Amino acid sequence: MKKRLVGLFLTITCSAGLLSGCASTDKADLNFNEMKLEKIEEMAKEEGAVNSVGMPDTWANWGETWTEINSLYAIEHTDLDMSSAEEIAMFKEEGTDATNDALVETAPTSFADILEGDYKVTIGDVSNASQAQHAILATAYAMGGDIDNLQPAYDFWMQLAEQGRIDTGDTSTARIESGEIAVGLFWDYNSLNYRDNAVKNNPDAAFTINIPSDGSVQSGYASIINVNAPNPAAACLSREYILSDEGQINLAIGYATPIREKVEIPAEVQEKRIPAEQYASAIAVQDFEKWTEVCQEIITYWEENIIPAIQ
Repeated sequence: MKKRLVGLFLTITCSAGLLSGCASTDKADLNFNEMKLEKIEEMAKEEGAVNSVGMPDTWANWGETWTEINSLYAIEHTDLDMSSAEEIAMFKEEGTDATNDALVETAPTSFADILEGDYKVTIGDVSNASQAQHAILATAYAMGGDIDNLQPAYDFWMQLAEQGRIDTGDTSTARIESGEIAVGLFWDYNSLNYRDNAVKNNPDAAFTINIPSDGSVQSGYASIINVNAPNPAAACLSREYILSDEGQINLAIGYATPIREKVEIPAEVQEKRIPAEQYASAIAVQDFEKWTEVCQEIITYWEENIIPAIQ
């Protein structure tokens, strides 16, 4: 699945979720890559459960995926929602845009438009959230920089900070529905999902979602199977389903972009997604080792410069 960052929800494009199985360390040495699918299915049914982190029912239509995995294989699922950084930190310790139109007179379609506005912008927790860190990178590309030159992004956010235009609150749907978020930067599938939920709860609500025309980024939604997971077969079987045609379509229903490009998305699903031409500005993040280093640079700069400016 691919993630894209979009906005007004200005949206960045995306993909990230971490999958862990629920087995004792005696299974850690098994090579599931060389194991027949039938054997994995047999073991998974015996395990009977899969635990995930950062893959809740409300994200990217995961709920339907977990329901179908349960129906097919009788595997129960539970999720502990947390940010991507928190997920990886937890694994190590144990062993990834919608805007309320009533608040913004003219919905921005670019980062340049944001600079011309007078509303506050919600980006989330840059110190911990992959979505927020990718938003900084998207800003760099939009302002003439790139992954090797983030200064244009820093200048952009410093200007907003000095103007008192950065909303430091969280990116919860409750804040969106209550009108606390005017313009937010979110992954595309989050933006669309947030909008749908807000409108479902309030038919009079109106939101505009755009991919920033002057710069956006795209990243892969990587799944991780914890080597120490107690039920690794269930995790492997879940991943097999997620990458099947049915699993990929489920993600598309949740507005995520399937990683398998040859999967045919039903027309009724495709028409609810953001028009493909809006993604022309999206640049794929491919060097993940470098991106890890860049994320730390972003965190340090944000904490040492932007946060003091906000305060």
